[in-house]
Amino acid sequence: MKMLHCFYLAKLLIFFENVNKLLFRMGKRPYILYLRYQKIKD
Repeated sequence: MKMLHCFYLAKLLIFFENVNKLLFRMGKRPYILYLRYQKIKD
């Protein structure tokens, strides 16, 4: 169960990494998305 959770978390991090790269390419500021994600988590 814990291993599955770690795998899911890793996939989520890779997803956010890709989104950040895409936003950066479009000239947006990636950290805004990250801060929004942090708020959702809390």
